[in-house]
Amino acid sequence: REYVDPVKEDDKLSTGAVRGMIASLQDPDCMFMNDKQFRLFMDSQKGVFAGIGAEYRFQFTPAQLADIAKKDDRKDPSLLIPNLVVSFVAPGGPADKAGIKPGDQIETVNGLWVLASGPIKAFREQQQKVAQGKLPAKALDEARTLMRDKLKDGMTPGRAREILMDGESGKVELRYL
Repeated sequence: REYVDPVKEDDKLSTGAVRGMIASLQDPDCMFMNDKQFRLFMDSQKGVFAGIGAEYRFQFTPAQLADIAKKDDRKDPSLLIPNLVVSFVAPGGPADKAGIKPGDQIETVNGLWVLASGPIKAFREQQQKVAQGKLPAKALDEARTLMRDKLKDGMTPGRAREILMDGESGKVELRYL
């Protein structure tokens, strides 16, 4: 009622607020699901899988978990992005046929980089080495160009998970580690 601009979609506003609250928990076991995602999740609990026939989890490294546990407001959010990891592959499904295994980390979906803190941390470490004179500046320029290209067309792990479990027909291009 007291919002600055007129709210045309109450549902979108409230959904965004709930998504933000759940994301702020930084708990890999808590996630927001829209109606369709919830139906797909419930089907997966019965052994009926959509998408590529796999389940996924957000995985934090031990260092990330330690940072999250600290009561310090100066955390760098880009270093707290979890990895999107395959937790289960339905036997005989598309993921199984493609050779995807539990524990594989999803790196790209449809050619778009799935944001992860590992490459960002490596880039920051490279910046420090250049600042200390341990690496030439040219190495940082190349790394900066690569990072810029990845970030320009990147997606969050949550968005990648939505695409993979959506259940739409067609092909999904994946790169995984």
